Order: sequence, then C-alpha cells, then structure tokens
Amino acid sequence: MQQKASEAANKPIFYMGSVTDITEKSIQMKNGDGEIKQISVDDATQFVKVAAETKTATFDDTAIGDFIIAMGYSNGNGVLTARRIIITTQPAKTTRKAVIGKVTEITGKKVTVSSGDQTRTLEFGKSWEGPEISELEEDMQVITTGETEDSTVSVRTLFIVPQEE
Repeated sequence: MQQKASEAANKPIFYMGSVTDITEKSIQMKNGDGEIKQISVDDATQFVKVAAETKTATFDDTAIGDFIIAMGYSNGNGVLTARRIIITTQPAKTTRKAVIGKVTEITGKKVTVSSGDQTRTLEFGKSWEGPEISELEEDMQVITTGETEDSTVSVRTLFIVPQEE
C-alpha cells in the first residue's frame, strides 16, 4: 500500500535508448543524449516486443543493443522503477524541417527562399497544403514544412505570412 501511495505522488516518467548492460533485476541504457540511465525491474514489470507484430515479452527477451522505452516512476535516486518496457526498433531521424524566408525567385514548380545567409529551393510535387505557386510573389514572406535533402525542401505545407502595411 505504501508503494502505491508513493507512486501516486510521483509523476510517471520514461527513459528511451539502447540497452548497454543487463543484470539480474536491472537494465542500464544510453539515451539519445549519451546519458547512462538505470532501470530496475520486478515481477510487476510488463514487457512488450513491437516488431512486425506486437507480442508479450519477458525480461529474458531483452538483449544488449536493443532499443527500449521504459515507463514507470523514479525512486528518487534517478533510477526508474519500470512498470512497462517496450522493446522495439530505434525510430529513424526525421528529415522534415520548417523553413521561413522571403521568396527570391519563382521558376516553374521551384521557388527559391532566402533567410539570412541561407537559401533553400522549394520543390512542389503533385499535392501540398496551402496556396498555389501562382499566388506567390517575390519578396513575400513564407513558412513551409517538408522533407529536406541538402538545401532542397519537398513542400508539404506552405503559408504566406501577411505583411504589415
């Protein structure tokens, strides 16, 4: 009962990263910032493996190098007492970015946008959210989001920033 009361007073937290060490009742992992985090497990900890299909797992299914998401409560010493651990694959880094700048050139389905010392080329595919290319004008301020590769953005959403008069 005491444990349940202290858990209710704590806010749930999660750790996410790659397993670096496993002992009898604990897991050590390295998060995305390179910090080492400690996780304690007990008989109440639930394990789930998410791959092509989701299935129930056990502590023994956890291996060094696995990417995990551990959810539970901090014991006050920075150790997470896990209630649930998901064994999965590490999410890929996104290449989606937001770009803000002034339109400097419009050529067919390509628009050049500059902001400070950066110049980006906006490429418009078959569909996007926002105004048509024909509605854009040079010196217009725009905000766009899309997948980026080098200095090219494949536009998914485009907004025109209203100019103050």
